[in-house]
Amino acid sequence: MFRKIAISLTKPPLAIFFLKDAWSKIILYLIFLPFFMILPSIISLAIDPSMSAESYQEISNAMLSDFRFTDVTLENYQLTYSETSYVELDSFDISIGYINDIYNVTFVFETEGVAVYYLDQQLDFQTYEALDFESHDFTSTALSDISQISIVIKNLYEQQTVLFVSDMILQYFVYLIDFIFVILIMTFLSSLMSPMIKLPYKLRFKFSTYLSTIYIFSNFILILLGLYALNVISMVLVYVYHLWAYKKLTVIPKGAAPNVNQ
Repeated sequence: MFRKIAISLTKPPLAIFFLKDAWSKIILYLIFLPFFMILPSIISLAIDPSMSAESYQEISNAMLSDFRFTDVTLENYQLTYSETSYVELDSFDISIGYINDIYNVTFVFETEGVAVYYLDQQLDFQTYEALDFESHDFTSTALSDISQISIVIKNLYEQQTVLFVSDMILQYFVYLIDFIFVILIMTFLSSLMSPMIKLPYKLRFKFSTYLSTIYIFSNFILILLGLYALNVISMVLVYVYHLWAYKKLTVIPKGAAPNVNQ
């Protein structure tokens, strides 16, 4: 596997010798490569499993602008409210009393404590006393009150290991689908860039699978550098690798002996 990765990255024309690989090996190669894309996230999570500063700032901004209520009171670890309400963030929702979107992660402030829901299932519930959240003024815009409720959400979020795992799984499948899409595009384009090379579509697909290895590793480097927005560079490299590989292929007329001196 790693030998094929190395050859596909450094000597893409030689990937032509992998066309005899069984489809099981091609599929395994396809499934394996996208793991490199989530590797930076796994390493980052292992080093620092806390919520990112950007996500915490997003919570604080939402608390300041949208999470203001005159009919919600938290006193002596008991929440009372007359109407339900919610605020949507990029990563999750925060609500008073109900779930707005069962498909999104939702932190629900209930009478006795805060519950975490995902896919209509309760993942966790902690009382206000356990959270050391005795009282809160939901009408206040003071920085101390905003920080108080933001820290409660942050601490509860960081305890949900299943959310981090599901996020990794989702990332992986997004990258896998993206990788397959790139291979399909390049398989089609390869027939246009090299019409003299008469390869069946299934063999072009196998060839493009190996030639598209550069797409994964180019994006991997861009992610490490924080430049994933420039992933168009990866598409350019994939195209160049295909041109390079197909240009090196030699068409031998049927019945003719290859020129071993070339």
